[in-house]
Amino acid sequence: MKLNIELKGAIHQRTHVIQTIIPFIKDYQLIDKVILSSFDHRVIYQAIQHTPEIETAVIVTAALHKPEEYVKHIVETQGYHFLSPLLLDEETTEIIKSGLYIRPDTVNERDQLSIYMK
Repeated sequence: MKLNIELKGAIHQRTHVIQTIIPFIKDYQLIDKVILSSFDHRVIYQAIQHTPEIETAVIVTAALHKPEEYVKHIVETQGYHFLSPLLLDEETTEIIKSGLYIRPDTVNERDQLSIYMK
């Protein structure tokens, strides 16, 4: 199990957030135990550029067209955190097949949970 650290802050603090949290993670040898996530996809991109070995994820609250392409090739991360009612089952399956790590939020149905645990 990994600890998800959601990065937050004003847009002008992106660099400060990265320069503050990553040394802490390294000092406590947590690189393989954490996931950095954020609604601010630019701060995730900066985290990847700074320390590519830390697992990262974007958080979204709206449906994206071709999220696997956006996440892998634009932000260059491997994680997709999303509000579960935003994806159809077949869209979820495609994202999983693409190799992304998905972490849904607000799963209320047991049968829906099984889709995400493939």
